[in-house]
Amino acid sequence: MDYQKYLQSDEWRNKCIAVRDFWDNRCAVCNSDINTHVHHRTYHNIGHEQANDMILLCELCHTTFHKIVNPLSMFDQIAVMLKGIPR
Repeated sequence: MDYQKYLQSDEWRNKCIAVRDFWDNRCAVCNSDINTHVHHRTYHNIGHEQANDMILLCELCHTTFHKIVNPLSMFDQIAVMLKGIPR
């Protein structure tokens, strides 16, 4: 699958809408509503993502995760950070 082409698809746009609705268009880490991005928790299911394969992050948190966290362990890191945050 061509990842960049997939990110331009209606299927991806619809999944993004669902993720944004679930998180009330706020970052799952810092609760910011400024410049949010739908982020893959795992890249193993590209094109067949389940709801828990994606998370909403603001630009700062999204950039930080890509700089400091190994993508394969990202789900574990996010789970630790989200523990205790009321939802």
